[in-house]
Amino acid sequence: MLIAIVLMVISPMSFATKTTPSYQYHLTEGTFQTAGYDANDNPKHARHWRRNNRNKSEYVESRAAGGNGGRAFSDDATAHLHVRKVQVWAGRYVDAIRFVYDERKGKKWGGRGGDYHEFRLRPGEYIVGIRYRAGKYIDAIQFITNLRSSRFMGGKGGSTGIMYVPEGYEVTGMYGRDGNLIDQLGLIGRRM
Repeated sequence: MLIAIVLMVISPMSFATKTTPSYQYHLTEGTFQTAGYDANDNPKHARHWRRNNRNKSEYVESRAAGGNGGRAFSDDATAHLHVRKVQVWAGRYVDAIRFVYDERKGKKWGGRGGDYHEFRLRPGEYIVGIRYRAGKYIDAIQFITNLRSSRFMGGKGGSTGIMYVPEGYEVTGMYGRDGNLIDQLGLIGRRM
């Protein structure tokens, strides 16, 4: 009997070694499901997606990379907007970041420092993931689209990682923690 209980406890953790079926977590915010895990990624910053069915617009959130400093932030990714441009202010770290949508600018997250960088998306292009370097802060970021990648923006510190939205989704927002820098960053994807 003890063996069966141990197996039940270990079984949901098996997602750390292979792609898994969906698991449900009941939280006060709603019901979330994982959308998969790729064991070839760095386990510390692996792709791990939560699907949220609170709203009629289905979206997923990645596991965030970076540190725990600063204050929490999140874009409203449920407004059915498409990212047309990414604005990044970066030097040694990613100081600030903002998505610009079809009809409006998103909120600028982070501080006031860093050099300005811009990545414009072409018609029919959408963001599918990021490559990053992160430790206590987000050191550098590169955006990956369905057609190409931006250059890396930021410094050379931290550990490398990658996040993609599941197939059939596009990145429509971000969440994380910020202060004078971007401390932590995760992606929000919406079903296309």
